[in-house]
Amino acid sequence: MVVEIDSTSSSSTISFTAARSAKDFVVSGFVLNDRDGAIFNAPDAETLLDDDFRDGYCFEIRRADRARANQVGLRFIAAHTQRGRIDVDGTLWVDTVARRLRDIEFTYQNLPAAIARLHPGGQVRFLQLDNGIVIVDRWSLRTPARTVTTRVAGRTVTAPTGTQQTGGAIASARWPGGLQWDAPLAVLQVDMVDSLEAPESGRTLLLANTNYQAVSDSDGVATIGRLLPGPYTGAVRDPRLDSISIALTTSFAVTVADGEKIERRLRVPTAADYIAGRCRASSSEPDSTGKFLIIGRVFDRENKPIGQALWSIAIQTPGGPEMVQAGIASSDGIFEYCAGPFHLNDQIVIDTRRSAEDPHVLLPLTVKDRIIVVPVTLPPEGG
Repeated sequence: MVVEIDSTSSSSTISFTAARSAKDFVVSGFVLNDRDGAIFNAPDAETLLDDDFRDGYCFEIRRADRARANQVGLRFIAAHTQRGRIDVDGTLWVDTVARRLRDIEFTYQNLPAAIARLHPGGQVRFLQLDNGIVIVDRWSLRTPARTVTTRVAGRTVTAPTGTQQTGGAIASARWPGGLQWDAPLAVLQVDMVDSLEAPESGRTLLLANTNYQAVSDSDGVATIGRLLPGPYTGAVRDPRLDSISIALTTSFAVTVADGEKIERRLRVPTAADYIAGRCRASSSEPDSTGKFLIIGRVFDRENKPIGQALWSIAIQTPGGPEMVQAGIASSDGIFEYCAGPFHLNDQIVIDTRRSAEDPHVLLPLTVKDRIIVVPVTLPPEGG
């Protein structure tokens, strides 16, 4: 589940529109291929009303089933098929009592057999507001995803094995004159507590792969609104780890539906828990109780993590630097050390480099806290 939230101050009454013209759809179809793969398109109401579309498609009345009481459908299907052109077979549904557009449902036609069996298609939903404006308030596409390559009768065959859902929704809209509309989306309320069940205020709750986030109030409650339906997992931000772009993962998971208010409780992990857990996973130091913890991350000059970088830690002694630990950063550029035999105000040096052939980058530090966070920026290879 990946969600991106955005906004616009445009005065236009248009929300979502078809990406191409009706003429393009009739001539070239609804699926185009480029170097990044197949691009699936959807029609909107304006497409169906366009003269070019009416010239290339046939229309007929379709009766509704019980799930669509008081509705009638206008089915549209390509008048002629053409080799290699992907058309749509769909229905525009109208509420005959309220006299309002409801939605468009459609499937893609003339697809290769391996894709057709997945029944790719989509829906475009309409909303008429109190001021008479009709907008597309939600749309979705079900398209092929994940491919597998096999050998069949001596030939290499690549075919999709599943589908993915893509779409968009209007969460809120305002117009001059005071009219405002808010979608009936879900609300999530999370009680954030520490290991002793005391409220954790001022902590940031993040929903993974989205820009949904909220800060817990004085009672430890974080509230996130306008949630699209679907599954989410949670993470918690610890300001000490911001410099190395790490959020603390949790076991928190929830699936929401439209209009729900969901309440959950979350025991907030700490930066010390996270670092100690990485050390236990790597077996470098199973017991880190009461010891100094070091976590670092290696970046390039564009702030992208560098995996497999070399690192070492030395402590300054009267006789000179004394090596404490060395290793190789993980694929995400992170390295950790949990057995620090340090004392407050000790002088240590973090030494990192891309490889044995690249120059060293030395970072001297003074031990001021039990948790030591080290962001490192390396020059380009050979630099």
